[in-house]
Amino acid sequence: GLTTVANHAFTDFFRLQSASFGNDIVEINDYAFYKCHVLQNFILPDGLQTIGSSAFRDCESITSVTMPDSITDLGHWAFVGCSDLESVRLSNNITHISAFGWCESLKSIVIPEGVTSIGDEAFLECEYLSSITIPSSVRVIGNYAFSSCSGLSSVTIGNSVTSIGDNAFKDCYRLTSVTIPNSVKSIGACAFYECSGLTSVTIGNSVTSIGEDAFAYCPKLLSVYCYAENVPSTESDAFQASYPEKATLHVPAASIESYKATAPWSDFGTITPLQNLTLTDGEKFENNTEECFATLTYTRTLPNMLWNPLYVPFKIPYEVLEENYEVAYINAMHSYDNDDNGEIDEMVMEIVKIKAGTLKPNHPYLIKAKNDEAMEMSIVQENAILYPAEITTLVCSSVYTKFEITGTYQEMTSEDLNGSLVISTDGAWKQLSSTSILKPFRFYLTISNLEGSPVEIAEEAMSSVRIRVMGESDNATGIDETENTENSVVFDLYGRRVSTPAKGGVYIINGKKVIY
Repeated sequence: GLTTVANHAFTDFFRLQSASFGNDIVEINDYAFYKCHVLQNFILPDGLQTIGSSAFRDCESITSVTMPDSITDLGHWAFVGCSDLESVRLSNNITHISAFGWCESLKSIVIPEGVTSIGDEAFLECEYLSSITIPSSVRVIGNYAFSSCSGLSSVTIGNSVTSIGDNAFKDCYRLTSVTIPNSVKSIGACAFYECSGLTSVTIGNSVTSIGEDAFAYCPKLLSVYCYAENVPSTESDAFQASYPEKATLHVPAASIESYKATAPWSDFGTITPLQNLTLTDGEKFENNTEECFATLTYTRTLPNMLWNPLYVPFKIPYEVLEENYEVAYINAMHSYDNDDNGEIDEMVMEIVKIKAGTLKPNHPYLIKAKNDEAMEMSIVQENAILYPAEITTLVCSSVYTKFEITGTYQEMTSEDLNGSLVISTDGAWKQLSSTSILKPFRFYLTISNLEGSPVEIAEEAMSSVRIRVMGESDNATGIDETENTENSVVFDLYGRRVSTPAKGGVYIINGKKVIY
């Protein structure tokens, strides 16, 4: 019947190792387990609504926390100083986070959609955090929110954030680039102070104020893209010791003279207008540096309404595509020797449809038009980053066979490909004819054994690889019901032939997952 753990109830119980909570607990109040240095084992009960300020502060031995979704209130510094804390599952119903400062072992965390503010010192000195995605629900990033996260190399700031607080990303020296979205209006003092690895910064078009030392002591900062047509009110030392005289500032063409006449922007060695770029699919593409463009347009004519390759040097938010296209990533490849003669006579590519998120640059995806009009593709993005053109290889090895899917921005002939397969205009994976070419912005499939040597493949198998969309069979599991399997060759889910399959087991028969 107990509903509340009171303030300071177990403060300084330095030998307390575990705690059990009754099902009626709804509140764990301020400092309830403060300085329980060896506390490690506990399960937060379903129905818990509040974890108070400093409730588990300095509980150094806690290694993981799973919060039920009943929690709506997570107090300031609730888990601050939990130095062994490695993993956290947050409640999906909290709206504010300021709880994990000095959790230096914390390696990753997912901030739920619905969080509206990341408060002061929320993740201060979480040294092992390597990447963070701030969802579009967040409006405010507080003071020192990610300061001294020395392992942080990637941050994605949601497009609803309006303010970035003082010292928010100070001393995040592994950050190399940051994009501040159009929603942001103010960047606080020392926000990116001593981010010594920072080479590129993109500032959205709504920024009106930039605080003192905001980008100071960033000696590698060579490119700044500022989309604000009105020059932001900027403290004179905002770029102190970042050597702006050696850097290039990209601004709207109509505003160049204003930036040249206004300190500290006038300190930049080169001030140039922001450019627009159109990428035409199938044309050779070379780019060795990361650049930002006012408008990036990618145009392409799809040859059919089947699955086609998508390999581009920029990110694409899924919501840009979802109305007119289906998109999938390549999950696995399988090869089958159905007649057991040492020769592959069937190959299957498993793909999974994408429902949310962002497509990565320089990564092989498949795309399918939902209607005739969508075959004329045009993707337009503002303030878009163009990444260096890279050859990326995705390895999808099965038990016996090594499959490598490699992207290219160069034109290739059948001779260049040396027997590799490509997606043809009829939507199948095939070898190029001697007179055909593989256009840029494509990828190709190389097949070998696990040691890299050639494999024996039947002619009919080499002429086509079947694409299977996971989850799109006759039932929701993606597994067919029991069928007539007499005289069929049976494989387990690892592609190994099975001579005596067990009744009720799941196997691969005739290229399908089947309950035997």
